Amino acid sequence: MDIPKNYQRLFAQAKKGKSKSAAIKAKCLDCSCFQKTEVTLCTVKTCSLWEYRPYQIKTEKIKSGRVLSDEEKNKIKERFKLAREKKKEL
Repeated sequence: MDIPKNYQRLFAQAKKGKSKSAAIKAKCLDCSCFQKTEVTLCTVKTCSLWEYRPYQIKTEKIKSGRVLSDEEKNKIKERFKLAREKKKEL
């Protein structure tokens, strides 16, 4: 998979090994098909980077200030899962 243009600089910085935060961000984005929202909603708590992943919502609120219900979170997760599957088919 090609790295999207807007993340190429981040991946170059991570590859140089000079920034741990860039490396973590790059790995999380790669794992989530470059979807920031999916990194935020990540449920892979067995991942050694889960606690340090970028784009966390500390209070479980989205930008509008609305708290997401478990049902809403599950719907979003399912949408991203379907999008990932579609992307793999391409």
